[in-house]
Amino acid sequence: MKRLLILSALLLAGAAGRISAQAVTEAEYFINTDPGVGNGTPITVPTPADTLTGAFDLNVTGLSPGFHNLYIRGRNVVGQWGFTHRQVFY
Repeated sequence: MKRLLILSALLLAGAAGRISAQAVTEAEYFINTDPGVGNGTPITVPTPADTLTGAFDLNVTGLSPGFHNLYIRGRNVVGQWGFTHRQVFY
C-alpha cells in the first residue's frame, strides 16, 4: 500500500468549517468517484472539534499515474454532513 500524507489541516478545516460551526465527529474521503454520503473511506476523528488538524493515510494503491481528485467531507454532532471539499493531487 502506498501512503500519501495530505495536509489535512487545510482540507479538513475547510470541510469542517461548512458544517454550521458544530463539532465534527466523523469524516470521510474518496478519490475521483463519490460512493454516496457516508460510504467513503472513514478518517479517524480523535476528538470532536470545530476545526480538525492533522494528517491521515490515503490509500493510492491501484491509481494510475496522473492527476486525481481527493474529496473530503465531515459530519457534525447532530448528524449533518458538510459540503464536500475537493483537492487535486498528482
